Amino acid sequence: MINLLLNDSWVNNEIKAETKKFFETNENKEAIYQTLWDAAKAVLRGKFIALNAHIRKLERSQVNNLTSQLKELENKEQMNPEGRRQEITKIKTELKEIETQKKPSKK
Repeated sequence: MINLLLNDSWVNNEIKAETKKFFETNENKEAIYQTLWDAAKAVLRGKFIALNAHIRKLERSQVNNLTSQLKELENKEQMNPEGRRQEITKIKTELKEIETQKKPSKK
């Protein structure tokens, strides 16, 4: 999952900024490198978790929005079937694309 996150340039920039901030904040010459490294790993792990949660929340919001649009169009289509099929197909395609992006590729 982290590999998928790192492919996102926004996530990559956030991690770089967090790493830079961490090492600027912890610029203690007396610190033991192993302690510094362990702390950095913990901070970055937390950042990855937070970014992943944010991305998942955005995806859920997008899916919920598209699903409600789809239901609304399907209801309107039942009342007046003209011209709604193309919009419904478009939204269903967008939902499928989101689902496809969620699934990690198997190598």
